[in-house]
Order: sequence, then structure tokens, then C-alpha cells
Amino acid sequence: MLQLTVIVIMRTLNKIAIYIFVIILVFFIAGMVFMKLNEEKIINLTIGKINEKINTKIHTGKIHFSVFEQFPFASLKLPNVIIKSSDKSFKEPLLKADVLYLNFILSDAIQGNLTLNEVSVVHGKLNINYNKQGISNFNIFNNKGPADSGIRILLDYLVLKNIVLSYTDAQVKQDFLFQINKMALSGGFQDDIFDAKLKGNFLTKHFILGKDNYISEKEIELNTVLNVNTKNNKYRFTQ
Repeated sequence: MLQLTVIVIMRTLNKIAIYIFVIILVFFIAGMVFMKLNEEKIINLTIGKINEKINTKIHTGKIHFSVFEQFPFASLKLPNVIIKSSDKSFKEPLLKADVLYLNFILSDAIQGNLTLNEVSVVHGKLNINYNKQGISNFNIFNNKGPADSGIRILLDYLVLKNIVLSYTDAQVKQDFLFQINKMALSGGFQDDIFDAKLKGNFLTKHFILGKDNYISEKEIELNTVLNVNTKNNKYRFTQ
């Protein structure tokens, strides 16, 4: 009798599990179909929101929407990206990359709510520069645009893969060059003041202060926290 009861219970649980799986599968497929049918709208909403927040020009190849390339995120894939510097005195762009992914929370996207959560940049060069007048090339964001445009930006994760990072400050004669293998930065990037967690590894090609190169061809593992204050451009390592 006990054995029969156990068998009945197991069969019931199996049926419940199958029903739940079918419901989730149907929900997932319906969401995929919805997003595919609205691909153009998703792309236009995202690019429109970015254009509201950016002061400079962005050039890219044909944009594609995918739910597989950056799974568990839904993503927009921007190939051959060039982001111009914020000041015309700089000849090199702020960023040039083979691929840039804009990643959205998949469960939200399936329900038609777009929340930009992560940006991933693959194979390129990032230039962070100050000229002799102390003007930077990366002042690209603004607070313009309507609050509600069909997409939320809650960016808290940035991934860099195979990126050359060049930092120069002509005023104080600093010239740093790094080859980043992989670097993950997490934090509330949309806030004025936040802690950014940095974890990854890179090769220091050169680290020039004045006329002297203090570090050359050195591999470095990084796991630290950087306090960022964008209101007064202050940056401080806290770990």
C-alpha cells in the first residue's frame, strides 16, 4: 500500500514538472517570437535612447538582435563601432571596436520591457586622453531627453575583451598603454557617485611619467574597488 502511494505521488510530481516545463517553454517561445517580430522597434528604441544621452557621433555597421550570442542576456550586436571623441582637438576616436554588445535582462525583454544592464566590448582600442588645456576626450554623456522612451538604462556591468587601452595626459606628461585580455567592471554606472569593482588581467606595455618609463611588458592581475565621483572628476581606490 505504501509503495503504491509513493508511485502515485511520483507520477503526480512528474506531471506537475512536465506542465511547468511546458508552460515555461511556451512562454519562452512566445517571448522569442514577440522579440523577433519587434526587432526593428527594439533597435530603434535603443539607438534613440543612446542618441539622447550621447554628445558625440557613433558609427556602426548593421545592427543585429540576438537572444543566443550573449545568453542569458538578449543583446544588440553592433559591429565595427567607432565612437568619436567629445572634443574636436583629438584626432583619434574615443573607442574603435570590432564588436560592441548592448545586453538586456532577458526575462524583462520577453515581457516587452527593455532594461539595458550590461555592455560588452570585444577587440578594439579605447583612448582616454587629456590635452594640454586639461580638456578630456570622453565627456560624451548628457542628461537630455525624455525620461520615458520605452527603455531603461540601469547599466551596472562592463566587460572588455582584447582591448588596447591608451591613457595620456599632456598637461602632466603621463602616457600609459595597456593590453587588456579580459576586464570586468561592475557598479552603478548611471549614478554620479559609485564604487566600481574591477577584476581582470592585462599587460602593461609602458607606464611613462615625464620622461621615464617605470613599467614595461609586465603582466598584472587586478581585483580592486575604485570609488568614482563624476561630479568633481575624482577617482580613488578603496581596496
